[in-house]
Amino acid sequence: MPQMEIQLQKLGLTERQAHIYIALIRMGASTIGKMENKLHLHKQTLYNELEKLISEGLVLVSLCNKRKNFHAVDPEVFVQKNEQEKKILDTLVPGIHALHGFDQGVSEINVYEGVPSVQAFHRTKIKKYPEGGGIRILGGGGHQFVHMMEPNNALLYYDGVRERKNISQRMMMHEHERGKHPKYTDNRYKVQGRYLQNEVANVMAFQIWHDCVAMLFFLEKPKLIEIKSRQAMDSFGKYFDILWKQAKL
Repeated sequence: MPQMEIQLQKLGLTERQAHIYIALIRMGASTIGKMENKLHLHKQTLYNELEKLISEGLVLVSLCNKRKNFHAVDPEVFVQKNEQEKKILDTLVPGIHALHGFDQGVSEINVYEGVPSVQAFHRTKIKKYPEGGGIRILGGGGHQFVHMMEPNNALLYYDGVRERKNISQRMMMHEHERGKHPKYTDNRYKVQGRYLQNEVANVMAFQIWHDCVAMLFFLEKPKLIEIKSRQAMDSFGKYFDILWKQAKL
């Protein structure tokens, strides 16, 4: 058995999950049919194992020509493990990055499901965000994001990187969110907050990053849809800036 698969099992994956994950790294974006032919596993078995890998934040799904494509992603979720596991990860991650070539073949639409997966998205994005930049957020509420990011110290990591890299946030929430989480309207935390006069509960937020627009759904099982499109970023950015001028402090 390859050493990398053995290390992944030490980090909590089953032998089959580790095998599928490494295969996806080698294959790149793959349909279920390609994986079935390559791995000689029954389609339902693959779906079951992929669902577990998706929930752990290690695989994401994109749509291409109305077909699902599965991708192995940066294993940032493992950073949340204890120090012994981190020692294994420190040797594993560089090998995975070199094997995969993460800068190649970026999908237009990626889907992240479950708290670990959505947390991993934010950890990866903030780590790669340009210093001195700004993130714009429309909708949802600070308390919803905090509730989702607090487990496994993901919020501490996110805010720590933001502070170190001097990354600001501008947030527009609805009026009924005022005061629910003061930290996310406090300039000391590099967060500017404004409010829209809308009393309708909102379980969704738009995030405008430096390289994508993300739609985050605060559901029982959080879901995030990442859209890598310059046109979408420009359109959402202009819409945000118009609303920002109208929103109240």
